[in-house]
Amino acid sequence: MMDQIENFKLPNWCGSYNKNIELRKKGLCEEAFKVLDQFFIDYVNQNKQSRREIVVIVNEIADFYNNGNLYLPINLHRKIIEPEIHDWIKEEPMNPIPLIWTREINFLLRALHIESNNQIALNKAANAIINKISYNQHEIEAGYGYLGNPIEDIELIDSFLKFIANIVDEEKKDYYSKELEVLKMDAILSL
Repeated sequence: MMDQIENFKLPNWCGSYNKNIELRKKGLCEEAFKVLDQFFIDYVNQNKQSRREIVVIVNEIADFYNNGNLYLPINLHRKIIEPEIHDWIKEEPMNPIPLIWTREINFLLRALHIESNNQIALNKAANAIINKISYNQHEIEAGYGYLGNPIEDIELIDSFLKFIANIVDEEKKDYYSKELEVLKMDAILSL
């Protein structure tokens, strides 16, 4: 697949981010991290709006390629993305955009309470809930106990199911509905 990162309209000041990606793709991690340090400097010197735009763009790139390790490395996430998102949430608690990019279930559900038709929030919430509860249940077949609290998982599923009708993609809606139904039944049976 041809790299389509240019389709994401990165601002001119993000050249060091692009260079970091190129170097990482070549396996030149040490050099990539040095270039990423320049990106951190460039980022800090931007205004709030520019910084927040790049938070969204970088997350969209990582999602598009389904490769957070390459496009959203942990040092970038911890030094820039995460603090910016949490500052943004404090300043604009009713804005669903920063809530979505936390990737945390409680924030995703808050985003859905604000904007119940937000497809990104709906899909991220569904996937996060399915992954969390699947993990909590993965030892059951081997004869081990439920990891976590099945009652809380049932409540979590129920809190999301009231939004599931808003998913536009019928295949995804059907998939999520079936997965959540099975997970809920397994949680109930483990009580």
